[in-house]
Amino acid sequence: MSRKNFIMTNESADRTGIVAALTSCLARHDGFITELSQFGTPSSERFYSRIAFHIGGGDLGAFKSDMKTVSKEFELSTHIIPAKRKTKTLIMVSKFDHCLADLIYRVSKKRLNCEIVGIVSNHETTRPLAEAAGLSYHYIPVTADTKPKAEDSLRTIIETSGAELIVLARYMQILSDSICRDYSGRIINIHHSFLPSFKGAKP
Repeated sequence: MSRKNFIMTNESADRTGIVAALTSCLARHDGFITELSQFGTPSSERFYSRIAFHIGGGDLGAFKSDMKTVSKEFELSTHIIPAKRKTKTLIMVSKFDHCLADLIYRVSKKRLNCEIVGIVSNHETTRPLAEAAGLSYHYIPVTADTKPKAEDSLRTIIETSGAELIVLARYMQILSDSICRDYSGRIINIHHSFLPSFKGAKP
């Protein structure tokens, strides 16, 4: 019997019993968990989980219907997608290209389940690398005076490209509170300049 593989993510206020409810719901519908990651943030008292699973002889429609009941009971924000579906990803980079080159390589070798929908940079330095890989390149210079206009351009690119995930791959600009708020949960920073552990552009 062919397996239908999925990834389910959940977010809610943290409370006792969420993981038990999620795994029990999967078990009721012949769902087999292959990976489960969950954590809570004490400061905000939020719960997050990511579950990779496959449905054997169970009915996916019945499972999703049952999950709606669980989500309502625990006030979960739940998303279920096919595991094979590629995440549309926009990469932001400044002058140094090592993080960008690594991402392009991993995607080309199918080690990351992503579709790179474009590269955004405040410099022209990495354009040759992006264009050699056949990727759209968007040059958006940023100064203190032009930052609001630059972020308007960034918003347009995010929306028109359909980007679901924004990766800061050594992007050496600080995003505004409004950008971080509007795209909350969709932006990750893969460069290790997290203060105070690593200070400055050359930690």
